[in-house]
Formats: sequence, structure tokens, C-alpha cells
Amino acid sequence: PKMMWVLLVIVLPLIGSIVWFAVGREYSAPVSRGTFGDPRRYSATDGNAASRAQPLRLSTEEELAALDREIEYHANQERIAKLEAEIEKRRWQP
Repeated sequence: PKMMWVLLVIVLPLIGSIVWFAVGREYSAPVSRGTFGDPRRYSATDGNAASRAQPLRLSTEEELAALDREIEYHANQERIAKLEAEIEKRRWQP
């Protein structure tokens, strides 16, 4: 009988812990413990942490308009460089 009690004391906790991990336990809801880093990065009026983490997204039309402006800017810069080269060339011709 003594050996049976020793086996029960050793085996039952082992089986109990395996069942507890297998079946699981109920976890409580996560608790917000604040944020890390500089608090000035976040606006004081916005209480939603998920929206603070999202970058500002432009619509497709706004992105295309920005790309068109960039293309126009570089085309103008190229045109200006060509005109300046032509002026410099004419300046040195007799």
C-alpha cells in the first residue's frame, strides 16, 4: 500500500498538469500598461492605440496627382538645364 500512495502522489500531479495544459485555462483580457517611447508622438485627443500606429494613407487619386506633379517638376528641371546649357553655348560664340 505504501508504494501505491507514492505512485499516486507522483503520477496524479503529473497527469493533472498535462490535462491542465492540454485543455487550457481561461485567460483574462489583456491589460493596457501604457505605451513605450516618447508620448509626444501620439496626439492627446486620440485614445485609440491602433489608429495611432497606422500611417496616414493617401487615396489612389492623390498618389497619382503627386506623381504627376513630381514628373512635371523633373521635366521642368530638365528643360531649364537644357536652356541654361544653350544660353551658355551662345554666350561663348562670336
